[in-house]
Amino acid sequence: MKKYVLLSFYLISALAFSNNEIELEQSIITNKNSAYSGSVTQNEKKNIVLVTKSDIEKKNYKDLESIFKDSPVTSVVYTEAGPLVVLRGSGQKTAMRVKVLLDGNSINTVDDSMGVIPFNSIPVSSIEKIEIIPGGGITLYGSGSSSGVINIITNSSKTNNFGNLSLTASSFNTYNVTLTKGIKLGDRVFLNLGMEGQKGKGYRDKDESEKLNLLTGIEFKLNEKNRLRLSGSRFFENADTTDELDLISLSKNRRGAGNSDIDVKSRRYSYSIDYEYKAKPNLTFTTSYNQSKYKRDINQFNRPYLTFLPSEWIEDLYGVPDGYSADLVIKNANNNLKGNIEEEIKNGKFKTDYSYNDGKGNLTFGYDYSDHRLKRFMDIKTEPFDPQEKTFLFLRKQEDRVINEEILKQHPENLMNFYTNVLSMFFMGDGDEYGLDDAKTSKRAMNILYRNTTSEEEKRKYEAGDPYPFGWDTIKNNLWKVVYELSEEDISKYTKNGNNYILDSEGNKVYLKNEKMKDIAKLISPDYFDSTFSMSPITTATVDVKKKNHSFYLFNNYKLTDRLEINAGLRYEKAIYNGERKTRTEQIIRGNADKGSTKSMIDMYTALSDVEYYKREQGQRHNWGGNDTSKEKLKELKEKGYTTIVMSELSRKDKRKEENFGGEIGFNYRFNDTDTVYTKYERAFNTPLPTQLTNKTFDPRTKIKVYWESNLKTEKIDNFELGIRGTINNNITYSLAGFVSDTKNEILSIVKDGSSHMLREWRFINIDRTRRMGLEFQSQQVFDKLTLKQSITYVDPKILSNDYERQVLQIGKDRAEDLYRNLRASDANYSVKYSFWKNGVPEAERDRLADGANKILDNLYEGRITKDESKKQLQDLINTSPYKDKYNNDNYLKNYGLLSDKELKRRAELKKEIYEQFDNEVRRTADGSYLKKGDKIPLSPRLKATLSADYQFTEKLKLGANATYIGRYLTAEPGKGYEIVTTNVPSHWVADVYGTYNITEDFSVKFGLNNIFNHKYYLRQDSRTATPAPGRTWNLGVNYRF
Repeated sequence: MKKYVLLSFYLISALAFSNNEIELEQSIITNKNSAYSGSVTQNEKKNIVLVTKSDIEKKNYKDLESIFKDSPVTSVVYTEAGPLVVLRGSGQKTAMRVKVLLDGNSINTVDDSMGVIPFNSIPVSSIEKIEIIPGGGITLYGSGSSSGVINIITNSSKTNNFGNLSLTASSFNTYNVTLTKGIKLGDRVFLNLGMEGQKGKGYRDKDESEKLNLLTGIEFKLNEKNRLRLSGSRFFENADTTDELDLISLSKNRRGAGNSDIDVKSRRYSYSIDYEYKAKPNLTFTTSYNQSKYKRDINQFNRPYLTFLPSEWIEDLYGVPDGYSADLVIKNANNNLKGNIEEEIKNGKFKTDYSYNDGKGNLTFGYDYSDHRLKRFMDIKTEPFDPQEKTFLFLRKQEDRVINEEILKQHPENLMNFYTNVLSMFFMGDGDEYGLDDAKTSKRAMNILYRNTTSEEEKRKYEAGDPYPFGWDTIKNNLWKVVYELSEEDISKYTKNGNNYILDSEGNKVYLKNEKMKDIAKLISPDYFDSTFSMSPITTATVDVKKKNHSFYLFNNYKLTDRLEINAGLRYEKAIYNGERKTRTEQIIRGNADKGSTKSMIDMYTALSDVEYYKREQGQRHNWGGNDTSKEKLKELKEKGYTTIVMSELSRKDKRKEENFGGEIGFNYRFNDTDTVYTKYERAFNTPLPTQLTNKTFDPRTKIKVYWESNLKTEKIDNFELGIRGTINNNITYSLAGFVSDTKNEILSIVKDGSSHMLREWRFINIDRTRRMGLEFQSQQVFDKLTLKQSITYVDPKILSNDYERQVLQIGKDRAEDLYRNLRASDANYSVKYSFWKNGVPEAERDRLADGANKILDNLYEGRITKDESKKQLQDLINTSPYKDKYNNDNYLKNYGLLSDKELKRRAELKKEIYEQFDNEVRRTADGSYLKKGDKIPLSPRLKATLSADYQFTEKLKLGANATYIGRYLTAEPGKGYEIVTTNVPSHWVADVYGTYNITEDFSVKFGLNNIFNHKYYLRQDSRTATPAPGRTWNLGVNYRF
């Protein structure tokens, strides 16, 4: 394809320079949209949308989001980070597919997870116009523009005297003041100033903000050929807000606050230097440099009702009813997130515009440089909590995604304390040993099963006195209820002979005082529970990444005839990445070091530590029952009153280079004086964002959680477009465009435990092919006093092919190997080491033999040796010991070796079960719980329609109304394991009315009523939570021109 684009460009060049004599003086550039003014439509031949200053003023807009909601072709959707302006089905990939420019300079974010485009930092009163260019623009705009370009042009380049002051009051006690002023200082110097201040509350409780925008520009007309402009801006905002509510809570109170208090302080500055040199009437050079920095300081206090922990093993351990899922959670553990996000952008440009052949041809050559740097720091501290008091097992139906505290309190059996309700089950199983009557507890359990079984046959067996009437399905599906109901019963009902006491683990009597069965663990083993114990997880994460681009481009358009024009372009782009990520997670533990539970906790968290895993690989001893590190931590706890265990310490440095070519060719044919048809083909590319170069997951090589390279490929896009535009009867304008955009290697993220900053894993992959196909129609009719506008945008964004399932299955296999390896390590730490424990044998010798035996065990597990060979190697190992007689007299080791045939079979079955467990977890994706072939691309509304009418009633009064319809679309979020849960967001429409009354030529009153029918819809929605849109709102303002 690249070859055809090159040939096309050479063809145009040959046609362009077919005249041997070129007289530059005779050619005149007539296009007024020069790059120096901030416009980027100089070479654009497709249908575009212009939002003018009068469009903005008539409705008294105060933010860019509202403008893009009402304008044709653009849709505004929301993520948890902020708004996205979607073009042509860009959806959740908007940061990679839509390039947003401010006065021709990119302000896109390179942060795919927490980045936002700083629309709020642009004062609307200072906007001169907005250019919206749907579809690709690879030659002129480069990577990241495959779905379109939005260019916001401010009045910093105006060269006349003007002044404007406006004051506006609106709903929720919000007040806005803006001032813009243009000053002409002589014939060669022009100064522009802009200021915006706003303070008010939001629709929801706890929403409040204040902001200040300052903008200035000064232009020097040095002489007839040289112009220089300096411009700059500052932005300050303090915003207090809250997080999203669950859908059930929202149905009761749309304006209610969530469980988080969020304070965000935002600061942004930018400055630009632009220079234009008009060497000759047909030859112009422009160059510019722009630098901006956008920083957000975040302080977020969270009060989550439930915090989810890794829970893959829960379902296998306890059994879960069919259609249900089980999770291990922490209840009411508050945390505080502090952090800052800083994005710095440097843009440099040089461009040459040359007109030749008496204006028939226009040639543009340019060089673009950009340097994006993202620095992000996050520190998350959980308040100290006692895991024995706050760790719960959470049971829910698999289709139940919404977690509502009020409803859960009505069903306490679905949320049981792990160390009381559940642990009591184990003691009840050996009740006779502790003074309980097993017959009584068994009878009660059978009664509960009887009440809940759906099998008539099992009921008949129970009624007939069958001692084992219930099958496994009934037990599995109702075990949870048995445990809960029994654990809530008084212990005294189940003691032997009706005694008022039970026996502790030492055989001592413990007299009862109305305790329940869920308290039995504390009564039997009081030393196991430490009332002073607490833990506090801390996660610190830093990101510092850069992406530099060097680009050269050449664009040529040439009039073959008076009606036919051809245009083509080429672009070369080199992207250079480098950066570093670091994450450190710690557990701070406090408690009584002499308590058994405290020691067990320290042993467990030391064993779970990835850092300690590294040490073990280097030869240090490591096991669940304690190691050298856990002993040091226990000693530290005794001395300091606390100890810190580093759970993980990850870091990675990335370096990468990308080189890409893109190009385009198009034809414009003007078939009469007012109508033009055009077609265009483009080969575009989207290079990865720097934050997408690193995965955080279980590395299939090391089998532990690490950062590792994603090896993403650059997205390649083929854009085809056919359009027409024109005028009918001088008062009707129209435009229609059809497009197809095919993407190969579209980048997708697989997220696990997405709601937890501490546990979150992600992997970026390339999916095969996607397609965005659609139509765009716009029309305007201008009559004497009435102006009508309509637009319809239809996009079908879907996945054509996707190997997501294959890639996720590989992740499941990696995780299964990791779990199996841990279980083998458990055998090594307990079973093998216990086999070599003998009185009189020093610990060092026992450890030596155990290490050697573990190597034999590994070979036996992997099938490298037979059972008989393992027994022989074991005997050879024992014979090397001076204590061999003690071991040779061990009948178990002598007869069975390390594992009996029965145990070997059980472990082989266990390995199979583990792989089946992870395979089933991932296979759920095959049932539709992922984005598969034919699915729609998330956050891409299929249909948008707008309708507006403006009527000039009198010379002083003008009224207008508009309606906007947004079709349904899909959102996607991480589910349990590697599932992707999708939610269909319903369509919605809103209608607004607005007006202007001119008291004098310079003084006017503006008013408006938005969402006049008070339609209720959500700005953002997933399967659990949502952000409500405001209902009916109003605004009233005065405007003075001077």
